[in-house]
Amino acid sequence: MASFLFGVAAILAFVRPSSTYGASIWGSTVTPATPSTPSSYSYEPGVKFRSDVNGTITAIRFYKGPGNTGTHIGYLWTRTGKLLASATFTSKTASGWQQVNLPTPVPIAANTTYVASYWDPGGHYSISPSYFTTAYNNPPLHALANGTDGPNGVFCPGANAFPTQGYQATNYWVDVVFVPAASVIPATTQTLTASPTTLSYGSVLLDLKSSKTITLTNTGTASVTASQATVTGTGFSISALSLPLTLAAGQSASFSAIFAPLVAGNATGSISVVSNASNSPATITLSGVGSTQMLSASPASLGFGNVTIGSNSTLPVVVTNPGSASVTISQATTTGAGFSTRGPSLPLILAAGKNISFSVTFSPTTAGPVAGQLSVVSNATNSPTVASLSGAGVNKHTVTLSWLPSTSTGVVDYNVYRGTVAGGPYEKLNSSPITVTLYTDPTVLAGQTYYYVTTALDSESVESAYSNQAEAAVPFP
Repeated sequence: MASFLFGVAAILAFVRPSSTYGASIWGSTVTPATPSTPSSYSYEPGVKFRSDVNGTITAIRFYKGPGNTGTHIGYLWTRTGKLLASATFTSKTASGWQQVNLPTPVPIAANTTYVASYWDPGGHYSISPSYFTTAYNNPPLHALANGTDGPNGVFCPGANAFPTQGYQATNYWVDVVFVPAASVIPATTQTLTASPTTLSYGSVLLDLKSSKTITLTNTGTASVTASQATVTGTGFSISALSLPLTLAAGQSASFSAIFAPLVAGNATGSISVVSNASNSPATITLSGVGSTQMLSASPASLGFGNVTIGSNSTLPVVVTNPGSASVTISQATTTGAGFSTRGPSLPLILAAGKNISFSVTFSPTTAGPVAGQLSVVSNATNSPTVASLSGAGVNKHTVTLSWLPSTSTGVVDYNVYRGTVAGGPYEKLNSSPITVTLYTDPTVLAGQTYYYVTTALDSESVESAYSNQAEAAVPFP
């Protein structure tokens, strides 16, 4: 998880009186030849300038004619187009010089070319053609002559971007506010930063908790006092943070942020630390997932019915993890005489949303009903997961049929048919014609009643109608 320091320094600058403090290229009484051009086309006009001394640019200025409307944004660039700062103009007047202070003063080097510009979304910018045929000097600042480090009176047509084009050395009346380095006393800052500013706990089981560390650091130059901490979001809390807490410049203190989910699902929240720092409150966003460990068996009960002693019947059971966390299955056992289970090798980890199958076999050795259960042991909260089992062992039975030979001439073979309802329908039992008048049915089930008929076949396999029906009730078990 990536983490970032939170904080924006507020700077309180104290400035010595100086004749050069707040210097600009043009004074407030200097005005353009054409305050507002008729063109409504969007432009990014600018000016190239240098300073004789090191210092900082604290503001961007431009001259606004009465038709120049919209949201204006001031920019400071290096000569090669690297953006150093920007700020949006507010509280503008209908016309005249407009000024916006930069969020943080930008240091500039002596005798180095920089570009100041502003975004004019609606046109009607101010111009003075052929203005930069020579340099305009107002020491320590100088607007360069056209041709020094490229054109001056630069612009970018139709785009909010670094201006590089020029036209007839035209001045578009963009300016700066410059403070020489000798005029500024070092700033005092009060900044409280939190690290990390985002905490993700991932998946945490209900009734458990996860704790992470947050560090508060005074990254300013004056002491900071944290007075209050507020936590939002179900399941989130903090500990080991004693307030009020005063940190000297450069000092840090840590506390714990805890996630103990109460319900399953996604959870979000935040921690807000209030202080007397300029960037108060310091905010940490929180997220986590309350997860469950559960298993379910489908079907929940298996009925094998009657199974002949000496044979067996097998049915499947599907075990599913419907929770939001993995489950470790350690054992699967059965109870009840004649029941057994087979499945994957254990132990195994079953991921959330996945399933596995077990097979349960009933092999009765004695007659009569049997009940039992399949038990799957795991670390799920509902362990063991069970499926009920039932079946009955029955004795092996047969029905033996005999009949009188047909009195019709030409009869050579017989077929035997069986049904479970009086009057049919019937299903033929023998796979090939029977030449004798005796047949044993070994496929009957205990407790069932069957109905039998026979037919006679001649040498050309022409079959007669059904004989009279015989009924056989198989005993249970």
